Amino acid sequence: MLAQRAPESIHNLPPLEEKRPVKPPRYISTFRPSVKREAEKNKAQWKTMGPAKVAVPSPKKFLQKHSKEPKLPARKKEQDSKKLPALSVPRRTDHPVMGIQSKKNFINTNAVAAISGLPKKPQPICVDRRQGDKYLLETSGLVPKYIKKKDYGVIPKYITQRNEDTKRAQKEYEASIVEQLKKNAMKRLSDEERRSLLQGLKKNWEEVYRDFQRLSVEIDTIPKKLYKEKLELQMKQLEHDIEVIEKHKVIYIANEFQTIGPATVWICSLILSTTTEIWNMCSYLTALLLTGQNDWPKILCKTLATMILWFSVSSKVATSSVLTLWSTLKISAEIQKGSSP
Repeated sequence: MLAQRAPESIHNLPPLEEKRPVKPPRYISTFRPSVKREAEKNKAQWKTMGPAKVAVPSPKKFLQKHSKEPKLPARKKEQDSKKLPALSVPRRTDHPVMGIQSKKNFINTNAVAAISGLPKKPQPICVDRRQGDKYLLETSGLVPKYIKKKDYGVIPKYITQRNEDTKRAQKEYEASIVEQLKKNAMKRLSDEERRSLLQGLKKNWEEVYRDFQRLSVEIDTIPKKLYKEKLELQMKQLEHDIEVIEKHKVIYIANEFQTIGPATVWICSLILSTTTEIWNMCSYLTALLLTGQNDWPKILCKTLATMILWFSVSSKVATSSVLTLWSTLKISAEIQKGSSP
């Protein structure tokens, strides 16, 4: 089905649904309480806006001279006599406690600790020269630490999500194309429609035959001759259509060509099976071209394409029939071209 889909265009693209990403939870700092406490310490009430209500000055506390001038704080006494903190360095006059003795054998203790203790693991180093230039191996970049990480070689989440969105969009596009192809697929003609079509064709044939019977016995003028040829052509085409529809029980109609040219010719071209039917249809096309149909290029091109497709599939028609068909169409086109103004 994908090989038959229509060419891509901006007019037949499927509508994309707008999907908003999921909003992650709001980030809250772990240092928020401490920052809040520090901010509250540096704040003072009414620092910039003043008190809520200003007290009315009392008459007893009237304004005096130099009362609003800034005053220096009271001078504090000298604190030279305060005792200084003790120094961490011992004084010159301090003497250590002498005469303390211990029965511990430090030699044996150190020997036992050296024998029973685990040997010290040497730190791995790397030497790049024979002169002895060395440096730590862990920070040298020679140890494969990065490839041993847990997330090494793992596809990031955003790339996985992007690939899934791309695949989903491709599946939706293919589904829309398949649905569009199903809508534009050929429609099968039902039995009732086929029966009514046959009845209509037979009724038309009877009307044309009635007009043909009403012609005069002697046809001596050109209009009468042309009118007789027209009626004969219509009767022949109606007989051919009736024969084809009666012969084929199953008929499909393409939706694309329901409104293009003579519908009967196109339906019959899809269900042809013998050389005689092809020749009859070519004769009908030649008559259409000679009568001056305005849409003859469209009929000619589509019929020629259908015939070439049919000849490439079927093996019943001989090469001479193909050449005869091509010569008929070519001659008809030249006649129409010469008769056009």
